[in-house]
Amino acid sequence: MDLVLELDRDTFTCGDISAGPSEVTVTLTVRDAADNAGSATATVTVVDLQPPTAVPVTTTDVYLDSSSPPVATLVAGDLDDASADECPLTFSLSRDTFECGDLEGNPHMVSFTATDSYGNAHSQNVLVNVFDSWDPLITVLPLENTITLSSFGGVWFISDYTYLHVAIDDNCPEADLTTTVSPDWFSCADLGDVDVIVTATDLAGNSNSATVTVTVVDEDPPRIVTRDIEVDVGSGMVTITALQVNDNSYDNCDEYSPTLSVAPFSFAQCTDIGVPTTVTLTATDSSNNEATGTAMVTPMDGTPPAVITRDITVVLSGGTYSLAAGEVDNGSSDLCGDVTLSVLPNAFTCDDVGTVVVTLTVEDEYGNSATGTAMVTVESPSMPCVIETPVLRLYMYHKAELSWDVSGATSIDLEFVDMDVLPLAPVVIATNLPPAGSVTFVPHHLPPTPNARVNVVDADSGAVLAEIVVELYAVWSPFR
Repeated sequence: MDLVLELDRDTFTCGDISAGPSEVTVTLTVRDAADNAGSATATVTVVDLQPPTAVPVTTTDVYLDSSSPPVATLVAGDLDDASADECPLTFSLSRDTFECGDLEGNPHMVSFTATDSYGNAHSQNVLVNVFDSWDPLITVLPLENTITLSSFGGVWFISDYTYLHVAIDDNCPEADLTTTVSPDWFSCADLGDVDVIVTATDLAGNSNSATVTVTVVDEDPPRIVTRDIEVDVGSGMVTITALQVNDNSYDNCDEYSPTLSVAPFSFAQCTDIGVPTTVTLTATDSSNNEATGTAMVTPMDGTPPAVITRDITVVLSGGTYSLAAGEVDNGSSDLCGDVTLSVLPNAFTCDDVGTVVVTLTVEDEYGNSATGTAMVTVESPSMPCVIETPVLRLYMYHKAELSWDVSGATSIDLEFVDMDVLPLAPVVIATNLPPAGSVTFVPHHLPPTPNARVNVVDADSGAVLAEIVVELYAVWSPFR
């Protein structure tokens, strides 16, 4: 048997739901072929499981108002572009107010949320740029603005309008303003009234300017700069000028050489040496500002002594000679006192035989010095020059090494001389040897003696060039 089913309601809309699931009662009627019917009710729960699609504008701009403090407000619905859902939507923002601090950091990201009547939500980000269209306000106060030049001819005030009688205001806090002053440097060329432009710019780039009249004045006296000096009285009376104790005195507004005077101005020779004297330097600028300063003038002996030398001849003794400075001095002197002499070089050996240039230094009581040269002829009592050598201890029948080093000969002979039995003929050890060298020999044919010499003899002239002291013993050495 076929039955016919009927519902009194089979469609539902957003009006059937609220912020959550909603229950709706429906009636089901069943009919048979004889039109017999029966009914029953059922509860239908209506839900919305489909979230909306939030479509806001991509970016938007807001402007601060003139309130205190200034704010800018966004309306969420104004940012909706094409958001969609089957059910009615409401819109909200994660942030809808902005202030002066938001002028920096543009753009700001704000979350735009679309919510349907069931409570389903969808969010998208909107970029918000915060702007300020109000220019700063500059008020020039009715007071005098005076700039007094410094001692360097100018004064700096960079971005600091507080030097001037000016009031600056803006809808955003004054701390967020950038101010400039132009010109911000004043020199002597600006004496009198000068128009100064004060400009204020806020964080949004809004700018305003005002003209302020500044009076530039110069009330600074000249700067006196003195220097202590020494004057040389070593050659007589000295007179100084004021410029000698002036050390670039200057005035901030006058490019000129000050008119200077100084007293006292004369100093005698020698008697005033080392005694400082105070002198006063006075300068006056073109505005009749006057300044004074003091300096110390100390007479000194800055004149070097007169050096007079003479050439001499010296003879080596034992192969050396020590030269005294007075030997080459020939009356050196100084106007203001005694002198001290020194000479270099002042020691000579066989290597210096011939002519040597020496330098005589003459220094006076005040440290002045001068030099002169002299020729010293160095001679030896015998040619070539004799060089002393150390003692040589020998043992009979043991090898011994004999060394020498002489100058002035082409070849030499070695002779053994017993000083206790002179004038016996010397014993020849070796002949035709070089002027510097050594030989090894066994002293077996030499007579034992503690007082002997080995003479180094010039093979050409027979002159003794060096004497080597020898102690020769007939005993066995503990060492071989």
